[in-house]
Amino acid sequence: MPQFTYVARTASCQDVTGSITAGSKRETLLALAERSLYPLHVEAARGSLSLGRWRPRRRIKPQAVATNLAQLADL
Repeated sequence: MPQFTYVARTASCQDVTGSITAGSKRETLLALAERSLYPLHVEAARGSLSLGRWRPRRRIKPQAVATNLAQLADL
């Protein structure tokens, strides 16, 4: 499961920082709400497995993108 770091505020207006393990950013926000914390900033921790972001390993050639879009338009 990915690790998320957060900055949140308590009901007494004190800032709290920490990390939490959750399946997604949404689950992290729900977990913070259960603790009566108001999230100010939540992001995936560095080095953690982020399932929500996919990045291609190599660049796709513009000609290949144009060809695929033309074929899609024909459909």
